[in-house]
Formats: sequence, C-alpha cells, structure tokens
Amino acid sequence: MFQIIRANCEDDRDLTQVSLIYANRSEQDIVLRDELETFARRNPQNFRLYYVVENAPENWASGTGFATQELMEERFPAPGAESKIMLCGPPGMVKVAKTSLGNLGFEQPGASAKMSDHIFCF
Repeated sequence: MFQIIRANCEDDRDLTQVSLIYANRSEQDIVLRDELETFARRNPQNFRLYYVVENAPENWASGTGFATQELMEERFPAPGAESKIMLCGPPGMVKVAKTSLGNLGFEQPGASAKMSDHIFCF
C-alpha cells in the first residue's frame, strides 16, 4: 500500500484520489506514520488518511475501535467503475472488511484478481 501511496503523491500528474483507513491495535503500532502524515499534509487533494486504533491513548484525535462498515461508508468513495478498494491485513479483518464492502455495494472479488474488480486483497 505504501508504494502505491508514495507513487501517487510523488507524481504531480497523478490525479488518483486515495483514502486510507489505517487500523492498528495501538498508536505505537502505526508503521510509517511520519511518512504517511507528510504525504497527507502535502497532498490533501489526493491522499486522505484516517487512523483507527483499538487501544486509544488519552487525547487521541482519530478513530477508536475497528474499521466498521459505517466508517468505510463515511471515508471511502461510493461503489462505481472508477472506485477500487485495496485491503491488507490479517485474514479475519480482510474477511470482515470484504463483507462490509459488499453490503455497501462493492462487487466481491473472484478467485483470481482482474483489473475490473472493485476489491483487491493483499
């Protein structure tokens, strides 16, 4: 995911809009945080970043708990020909996220990925 975000943010000609919900157990588990926040700050028109942690510290300004269907509906684009969702994480989380995205109208991926798929799992 990071490579895709970096390529998008470092190419001024790339108009792709990326929304990342980055879920972790704790704030300390957020890998590449400084780099991601720099991309978000420098490219607000192309990259939106939202953290979710299970165990939030006091004064945590982002999400708590899990990446729920409601959060995905709020933060991700609506289903459509131009919308692509990329999932990366533990198998249980990916399974729940795929179900939630299906409930929101995203077509479920097949056994082998195709460019026309809406959901890609890594």
